Amino acid sequence: MLIFFRRFSYKKLKRLSIVWLTLALIFLHSLGIGIVLAGGKGQHTAYDLYFNSRNPVISSERLGLLTTMRIDLQRHVMGWSPSLVAEQPFIPEPDLVPVIEESNKDSEKSNEEDKPIVIEYNEMEIDFEQLISEEENEEIIEMHHYFANSTPSEKNEYTGKYEGYNLILITAESFAPYAINEEVTPTLHKLKNQGYHFTNFYTPLWEVSTTDGEYVALTGLLPKSGVWSFTESGYNHLPFVMGNQLKNLGYKRSHITIIHTPITIGMLPTLILGMNTKELETDLTCERYGLHLT
Repeated sequence: MLIFFRRFSYKKLKRLSIVWLTLALIFLHSLGIGIVLAGGKGQHTAYDLYFNSRNPVISSERLGLLTTMRIDLQRHVMGWSPSLVAEQPFIPEPDLVPVIEESNKDSEKSNEEDKPIVIEYNEMEIDFEQLISEEENEEIIEMHHYFANSTPSEKNEYTGKYEGYNLILITAESFAPYAINEEVTPTLHKLKNQGYHFTNFYTPLWEVSTTDGEYVALTGLLPKSGVWSFTESGYNHLPFVMGNQLKNLGYKRSHITIIHTPITIGMLPTLILGMNTKELETDLTCERYGLHLT
């Protein structure tokens, strides 16, 4: 062992020196753990990266490369996988509307004009109690409880507005606003300036940026690092991915098509996806996602 460019031998140490050296190493390790704990336990903090989550890039910046390599090797040997803890769903408090006394004339007028507002929700008929009673996996039971107590979103004036229309989903990797020009790309220019333009939307940096981004767009799920998410999820039952949801709305699987270049299809309704097809090159995988590869 070399310390400060001098050869260091444990044989020359006395027993007391070995004790002090051991205590010093324990102290330094405890000091490092203390620093990790002092930074809080939020997402991507040193504590989160050390104990709970895996993100090699951020971990290298906050814990150091050697520590990240040691943790990664340790987790690989131990078969570690991050544990997910479901937070309690947010249930908003009912709005309290103040009661205002009105004169008889105003009251009669308001009774004629005012109509009860019926609020409809985007919800499905799912018997969570039955699912919980028949399930043995504790994590799935916890998920059933979470979704059973979640407040569904309200329907609005946009709900069902484009029912029966064609849907063209274009995924553009490394896309920049410079590609939108009224003369060079008039269609994209029209989509941006005459359609819905979401200015506060951000795409995360996935470890497999191309296919992971497409995976999120098609499934609404977060990709798992270290694996091909499209391939791994292709073995699962996926009733809520985009292709299968469109099939439930009357879109035919043969018309839900993945292509490399834009084309025009005369059949209605049709879903056209311009995307990478490396991970979807089997009929079984496409069938699970409700897609048709051409």
